[in-house]
Order: sequence, then C-alpha cells, then structure tokens
Amino acid sequence: MKRRKPLYAALVGCGRVGFLLERDPLRPKPCTHAGGIAAHPDFELVAGCDLDADRLNDFGRTYGIAKRRLYRSAADLLKNERLDLLCVATWTESHDAIVRQAFSAGVPAVVCEKPMAVTYAQARAMVSAARRAGALLLINHSRRWLPEYRAVRLAVASGRFGALRHVQGCVLTSFGLRPPEKRVEGRAGEAPSWHAVIEKSGGGPLLHDGTHLLDIVFYVTGRRPAWVEGRIERHANAGIEHHATGRILLEGRPDQPLRGPRCGRLRRPPDVEFCFEAGGARRYFHFEVELWFESGRIVIGNGIRIAEISVPSNRYSGFQDLAEDREFSWDTNHATADQVSMEELARWFSDGVPPENRAEEAILSQAAVFATYESAVRGRRIFFPYRSSLRHPLLIRAKK
Repeated sequence: MKRRKPLYAALVGCGRVGFLLERDPLRPKPCTHAGGIAAHPDFELVAGCDLDADRLNDFGRTYGIAKRRLYRSAADLLKNERLDLLCVATWTESHDAIVRQAFSAGVPAVVCEKPMAVTYAQARAMVSAARRAGALLLINHSRRWLPEYRAVRLAVASGRFGALRHVQGCVLTSFGLRPPEKRVEGRAGEAPSWHAVIEKSGGGPLLHDGTHLLDIVFYVTGRRPAWVEGRIERHANAGIEHHATGRILLEGRPDQPLRGPRCGRLRRPPDVEFCFEAGGARRYFHFEVELWFESGRIVIGNGIRIAEISVPSNRYSGFQDLAEDREFSWDTNHATADQVSMEELARWFSDGVPPENRAEEAILSQAAVFATYESAVRGRRIFFPYRSSLRHPLLIRAKK
C-alpha cells in the first residue's frame, strides 16, 4: 500500500494515554498516541477531538493544531478531515461507535485503546467492521511492541529452556480498597459512579488491566485458551468486580513443534495451565508474568527481567538449581511501544507488512475476560471458542 507522505493522523480523546502522559517526567518518551505520531517523520498530527474544551485547547497548543481542526465530536472530525490514521483513546463505552464511524468515513487504519469494548458482541462488531471496510484495526496492547516481550516469545518458541510447564501472572491494583464512590445526579439523587455501572465500564480490573495480562501471555506463549475457570469478588453496590482470579488451560498447538537443544525429539508442545489474578485492593500497581520451563524460568513485568537456566547445584550433589542465564538477550533497544507501533504502521502503509496487535488477535483476550466473568457467575468451566449470547455475563447475578 503506497501512500503520499506525510500521512495524516488525528486523535479522539485527549486524556492521559491520548497525550497528557507525555508530561510525566519518569516515563520514556514517546509514551502516548499523540507523542508517537508527532515523533515519527512519516506522520503529521492534523486534528484532535475531546469533550473537554480546556483539555482540547491544551492539546491544540501543545501540537500546534489550528482551532478550526479541534472538534468536540468524533462525527464532526470525521466529516471534515481526510485521514490516513485515527487513534481512539476515549471511554471504553464509545470505542465501538467511533471505530465503526471511522471505517464508514473511509479511514484506512485505526488504533483503538484497550479494552476493545464493554461487551464481547461490540468487540466482534468492531472486527467485522474492519474486515468489511478492508481496513486495519489495531488494539493498544502495548507490551506486544516492547522488544523484551518479543525476546521472551522467541525463547518460548525456540525451546531455549525446554518445554513450557506452567504460567502465572498478575496485574495488581488499588481497585477494591473502598467501594465505588457515590455521586449526585440531579433530582434523581445518588447514583453509582460509572465504575460501578456495567453498561458504562464493561467490567473492573480484569477487563481494564487484565486484558494486557491475558493478551501478553497468549502472545509470548504462542498458545490459545482451551477453557477457563474464574472467580470474582464485588462490593454489594457494584455491578463490576474489584478482584478476579482464574486459571486457563493453554493449548499446545501441533503446528508449533519444539526445536530447542533441551527439547529432545520434535513433539507437540504440552498444554499448560495459566493462573492469574487482577485487581485485589493493593496499595501499589504491579504487573508480572512468570513462565516455568522444563529447564529454566523467565519472569518479566514492569521493571522486572529475570532469566534463569538449570545448572548443576553447588549446594547438593546430583541436583540441578536455577541460576542466572547470562547469555539470554532481552533485546532492550530502549524503543518505546509508541515508537515501535508507529514504525510498524508506517511500514504497513508503505509495504503492506501487517503490524502486531491486530484486532483479530486482540479479541482473544476480550473473549477470555468475558468467559472468565461467565464462569464466575455460572460456577462452571467455560470452553473456547467463546460463543455467548449474553448481553453481559456480569448482569446475570446483578439482576437476581
């Protein structure tokens, strides 16, 4: 796909991941949609949209965008701008409509924030809309673009540490330290904040943060889920969960034989169990994935990189211990996810090379989230592929 340069891009949603996090002095830059666009020579950031006028004007001043190209509605932006790329960083409940409007307006590529949507049906509709339009839809599961996670994926596929035996992961947040706050809504009196309304939020930490965890585990292991068993906790006045735990059976695929020196003969990778936790009322944020192999271990997360390999023990005769694998390369070239994503998008526009994070892949983590919810409320194992006719699994118990 050959296109003229610069490629015109716009942002809908000028909040934290839209552009404000560029002001965080601790984060490597670029670290937002706007920052990534502005830093790449093939793209030009030409327009923006936000419901908050002050924030929208702040965005315009920061990136030198004329006021006539700052919009209060996505529909107006899409009507007046000819775009090559649209980045959507709005509330989750609006993703479905804005993405489909963009494809109807002829935008060839859309990057949408995670989670995809507040229901699994909406997520499927977004994928279908992209397919019908012959367009590209990416979901910002940003860790897929980080070189250290790609190094882990290569280690799993190559059999460097032998067969994968077990996976565990967590994304621990402050969600649940207190019940959802109340707010006054006109004469109707008190109503739950949007966090507690299933139709607006779609879910709690499993959806909003756990989608990163599930997606990156599916990515680095190269496996798909066979079934899930889930459990959730939620406050009495909340429709959504503040804590979720579960286990997923990850299927070893026969088309991915192990070939490493520690794997013996070629064979089908074994099925492995993946145990996870999301939320949990912690006074910190922690993201971590731990992979246990036949002959080693990898731990990767926010600020965490550990690679260990089996070696003869220096404590017990005839035993093996785990020690640092000093030959393992994390391939940390210091590129941020927003840099890599824009580079892959530029390559797609010029050469048609498909980027990571396509919606066809990202929807698997959405399916796993909603299958976990359904398992929790029904009290039974849910199998994949996930085919549910429910409007939303969390509404089952909420309406009893």
